[in-house]
Amino acid sequence: MNGGAGGADGGANGGADTGVSGGAEAVPADSGLPNCRPGSVEVTLRSVENRYAPGEKPTFRLTVRNEGDGACKVDFGGEGTVFTITEAGGGGEKVWKSEDCSKGRSTAFYRVPAGGTAVHTLEWDRRHSTPGCATPRDTAKAGTYLVEAEIEGLEEKVRTSFVLTKD
Repeated sequence: MNGGAGGADGGANGGADTGVSGGAEAVPADSGLPNCRPGSVEVTLRSVENRYAPGEKPTFRLTVRNEGDGACKVDFGGEGTVFTITEAGGGGEKVWKSEDCSKGRSTAFYRVPAGGTAVHTLEWDRRHSTPGCATPRDTAKAGTYLVEAEIEGLEEKVRTSFVLTKD
């Protein structure tokens, strides 16, 4: 996990650890900074590795690059940013969703400096999730998966693929 400016969900995100880095600093939700808006930021998502061997935890980096003239804030908290992992191909069955078991702070705003970035890192423990964490969670099997991220107020969803390999 990336050290950065602290966890947006305090590591209590039901199967994932999170962190924020890239020059971003935590700010209060009611700070005078405007929210980052479409057209002034570029959002990208990548998997740190293309393939993960058994026992390795897939790690993803969601980057918000501020291309505007002034600083803005982005919400990387459980209500503001949602990650979803699905099986690739076939029916695209949902395997894990960050909001299913989110027990961390509901909002976690970070300042993104003009011309700078904020990077939200997510490390997934390979377990399935269900709303409210109500049932035992299975471990994801070998195969190809898609991870998608959506940040409230930034209209686009970003996604990338990764592979869990067999023994």
